[in-house]
Amino acid sequence: RKALTAFDVISANDVIELSNELGISEDKLTYAVLEVISKRKNGGKK
Repeated sequence: RKALTAFDVISANDVIELSNELGISEDKLTYAVLEVISKRKNGGKK
């Protein structure tokens, strides 16, 4: 069973709402989440 990522739990609408809430673009938010996920997969290293 594959571990869930943030993208499995939140919908596209959630991303839009969250980016508006934080005052950043959807692309920037999506990129940041992907960064965090990939760093976690690599044991926290860049």
